[in-house]
Amino acid sequence: MTSTSTTAGTAGKRRSFELEPPNVSLSMVLVGQTGAGKSSSGNLILGREAFVTSRGESSVHTGCWRETGEVAGREVTLVDTPGLFSVTEESLRQEISTCINMTAPGPHAILLVIRLAPVTKQDVLSVEKIRALFGEEANKRTIILFTHADELTCSLAQYISEAGEDLKEILRHCGGRYHDFNNKDMHDRVQVEQLLKMVDDMITANDTSTSH
Repeated sequence: MTSTSTTAGTAGKRRSFELEPPNVSLSMVLVGQTGAGKSSSGNLILGREAFVTSRGESSVHTGCWRETGEVAGREVTLVDTPGLFSVTEESLRQEISTCINMTAPGPHAILLVIRLAPVTKQDVLSVEKIRALFGEEANKRTIILFTHADELTCSLAQYISEAGEDLKEILRHCGGRYHDFNNKDMHDRVQVEQLLKMVDDMITANDTSTSH
């Protein structure tokens, strides 16, 4: 298992989404606002305390952090990124360039982490920002990952059906793909395996659409 920390000064050349099928290995990047649960989601996926989590709104780090581990019999590489609105635009662009290099030739998927709470203006702007940072094809590679699902008093499907237009617009931009995590239950590996299957299905669908 490896871990790598970078700073903005080490940003590399930006890559595009020229990917091979993931087969056994899979690379994903966690993006979202500070406090949304990116790091804890990364820990849940890897099944260990790989990323340092923060208590509150302050960000633990301002650079990208990579961790690799075996998940459900396959090698999974995750890159945790700074909060989309916690650093300057230029620093964020440099870090995302570094992030893409760290997941070369990927990433296979972008996980936009959003806390299940009233949608904010920054949540809405996140989709636009991801497309600006990762390129026009980013929406096809993005899955919304809702955190704090354990706090819901209804099903997630019902919550979304009753949500305002802002959340529904975010989901439309990302092809309606979403998953939810109970970050407090590290032992629930089913929710992780379901996410990996969703990523595989998304990659297959994208490869099929581009081949026609």
